[in-house]
Amino acid sequence: MNDTTELMNALADGNLSGEELTKAEALKHNDPAAAAEFQRATQVREALACKCASNPDPELWKSCVRRLDELDRVSKTERFVSKYAWGLCAIFLVALLSAAGINRIHGAGTVPSSNIAGLYTGLTPMGSQAPSTAAENVRQAVGIAPNRIDELEARVIDLAVGNVGGRRAARLTMHDGEGQVVLFVLSGASEVEGVNRTIGNGFCSGAINGRAAIAWQDSGYLLLVTADRTEQELIQVAKTLRSTR
Repeated sequence: MNDTTELMNALADGNLSGEELTKAEALKHNDPAAAAEFQRATQVREALACKCASNPDPELWKSCVRRLDELDRVSKTERFVSKYAWGLCAIFLVALLSAAGINRIHGAGTVPSSNIAGLYTGLTPMGSQAPSTAAENVRQAVGIAPNRIDELEARVIDLAVGNVGGRRAARLTMHDGEGQVVLFVLSGASEVEGVNRTIGNGFCSGAINGRAAIAWQDSGYLLLVTADRTEQELIQVAKTLRSTR
């Protein structure tokens, strides 16, 4: 540092040591211009100290510290993401594909709520039938049928069969002494969305189209009964219908 102004400012700031401090002190004593520069620098610093007295607000200071910490964390995160972006993308892709595979394995047997309307309107009606005839027709169309529908002492008002959501399906609309009961039989299904609350004895409970529903599985098929009745009343209907094979 050989500039007189810079040297005197550094001396006034107390930033010199060793040979530089000795040189600056000698220059101040031997050079009037340097002495005047030192005096000016000292006066400026004294004026600033007087006029700009510090009275920091503790809460404001804490807020500033927190903000600086946040900026530091953001900066570290950005550096990490930038450095490992490709690796993170690969991890995310693997996780996405794994989730899709799990969903395909475990969700394939679930009948989504979007298929419910098709169970009511997408099957081909076959008209009213005797319970035994209806059971046989369901067996031929879908592959399984409850063998105890006659124990409901119900009339089969209508049988409808067909495919819904890639599954063979049948719908039996029956009428017993308490009113109308609808029974669905679906191939390759394990549960119906919205009717998956386990209630014991192999039954699940829920609701479809605003009515209580009870579902159960039988040899890879799903059977579901629904009616404008209480859950307990429907459980009794389901117990009567459930196959004992």
